[in-house]
Amino acid sequence: MPHITQADLTATLPDVTSTLTLAGLDGPITIIRDALGIPHVQATTTHDAFFGQGFVIAQDRLWQMDFDRFKAYGRSAEVLGASAVAADSLIRRMRFEANARVDYAAVNDRTRAMLDAYAEGVNAFIESTITPAVEYALLDLKPEPWRAFDSLAVARIRHVFMGNFEFKLWRAKLLAQVGPELTAKLFPSSDPGGLVIIPPDSEFEGFSHDGREILDASEDLTRWMTRP
Repeated sequence: MPHITQADLTATLPDVTSTLTLAGLDGPITIIRDALGIPHVQATTTHDAFFGQGFVIAQDRLWQMDFDRFKAYGRSAEVLGASAVAADSLIRRMRFEANARVDYAAVNDRTRAMLDAYAEGVNAFIESTITPAVEYALLDLKPEPWRAFDSLAVARIRHVFMGNFEFKLWRAKLLAQVGPELTAKLFPSSDPGGLVIIPPDSEFEGFSHDGREILDASEDLTRWMTRP
């Protein structure tokens, strides 16, 4: 592993003051960073706004984006070694890459254009930066071009593995073993009173049922889990 100095870390900080000339833009883009370092993109077209967003996010988070992409495509072992093989195998069985490609093909033209412009912005940063994040030096890697559907794969991996899919799998196994009535008693619906995100400052009012309808409908789907 190479020795990393303070100078090496400083050298990988993004240039946020220079004026760049980049191909593929409809007009000028102005990027302003506020007192907290948060970037604000000013553009004359939707394409350029998403191009600018891709550029600034890559400035700040390219390695994080790339590492999530390694995970989403079952390639973590390439950077983490044998300890990541099991996780990669699970992800490949979940077919995140194939699903991301299908999602990209399924979205409407406007959404696809946004994803395309965002990817163009990410790649503009990759191509224009001299020294990418220090993690690339540590791992002797170079950032690969960003594809439009990569954003969908990263969104999927962050959604699934920052969610509660393990609990849902465990509950499905329980449903297959004990049936919907007992499962509903063991896992009742959420109580009213909790805060919700949308609309702001609102509270969860509670479900009108205990989940039995969903559990009843799912019982047959989980019977394969009882097979030896």
